[in-house]
Amino acid sequence: MRLWNRFCYILFVLISFCHPGTVFSAGFMVREHSTSGLSTAFAGVHTGSHDLADMYFNPASLGLHNPGEAAICVLQLNPTVRFTLKSSTTAVGGAIGGSPGGEDAAPTATIPAIYASLAEKRGWRFGLAVNAPWGLKTNYPPGWVGRYHAIDSEMTSLTVMPVAARKLDSKWHFGAGLNIQTIEAKLNNAVDYGSIGAAGGVPGAAPTAQDGTAEVNGDARDVGFVLCLICDISTKERVGFSYRSAVRHTLKGDGSFTFDPSGMAAALNGVTGMFGNTGARADITTPEVFGIGYSHTCGASWTVMLDAAKTFWHRYGGLTVVFDNPAQPDAVTAEDWFDVWYTSLGAVYRASPRLSWRFGIARDRSPVPENRRTPRIPGSDSRQFAIGAEYRSTDRMTLSAGFMRIFYADAPIDLRAGEPGNLLRGSLSGNFATGFDIYGIQASYTW
Repeated sequence: MRLWNRFCYILFVLISFCHPGTVFSAGFMVREHSTSGLSTAFAGVHTGSHDLADMYFNPASLGLHNPGEAAICVLQLNPTVRFTLKSSTTAVGGAIGGSPGGEDAAPTATIPAIYASLAEKRGWRFGLAVNAPWGLKTNYPPGWVGRYHAIDSEMTSLTVMPVAARKLDSKWHFGAGLNIQTIEAKLNNAVDYGSIGAAGGVPGAAPTAQDGTAEVNGDARDVGFVLCLICDISTKERVGFSYRSAVRHTLKGDGSFTFDPSGMAAALNGVTGMFGNTGARADITTPEVFGIGYSHTCGASWTVMLDAAKTFWHRYGGLTVVFDNPAQPDAVTAEDWFDVWYTSLGAVYRASPRLSWRFGIARDRSPVPENRRTPRIPGSDSRQFAIGAEYRSTDRMTLSAGFMRIFYADAPIDLRAGEPGNLLRGSLSGNFATGFDIYGIQASYTW
């Protein structure tokens, strides 16, 4: 009972502390869940080569660290996303005016993560991870040329992951857990009521000059699972495996529309019933992830680590918003994303019993096909470079700091009005240039 009371107290503290932030990244996965992992470009997280925070990636690593431990991590993400315009036209070829881009479309974000572990006398280890593994945020000026495709896009998540681990024999460690996800999303864009009215022959219609906005928001909570193994091949070598299931969400919320001052939207609403505020829903799947890692200790000072994780983005498929109003057509964003690998190489150098240095490089493929890239998620392939340090200030307290720089390839965009869902949005052509700096701090305490 005493163990259970302590566990419940830790659960309450973690959930009340953690307010998930948002981030723009490849797809909408947030990989940044620990400063120690960040410092090696996440090499070693599947073999438990860092600290307690590795339990999110591989719960079997619980058995490799001290029982009765808690870790708090805060990461600051500073992205830069800038758009350079080539052309922007309506479905009938008329030019769309407005700001050509150039502003930074991705605000900074703060991502907290908290971990705790307890030991039970029969050999089991229990842990809890609270973090934000999925998210995105992009903001564009309301009058920019791509406003019919996107203005504001925001997705936040909170995952509470209770896990258990046990050593099976002298080599194998097993771990499993639940993946309890809460997701909230809000998307809006401009609506070209003038072009819609002109297509319907409404007198006084003025394409691109009679704009309003459409906004949808919703939330959902669903559950997946995690299964993991770690094998001590020898006293110097270790390999780890993890499988994180997909989680299928149905977001339920509302769709709302603002009308243009000239009255075109009101006229269309009166005749067709479209553009009235209504309930809305959308299916979205956070994909499964398979991870594998290898670590090798070289002498007393060095550990070298390799990691690879495959994200099955084909599960996502795209976003279709279905409105309760039968007169309102579905809002379709075709994606057709493909599965990708994240691969990393890292090392830890123990300069002294209290101080360690960490290094890492990684390559991250974007799941977004060239012809499906949108202003909401203008992802592209990237290369990552990381460095950090860990200092054991006392026998119970360890402090970590880390930095990662992400270099993205240029991301051309070529959305055409003839593609699914873009008839009323028009065509948009240009290029996104993206950069990313991530800073992290972390404190771990053992009792």
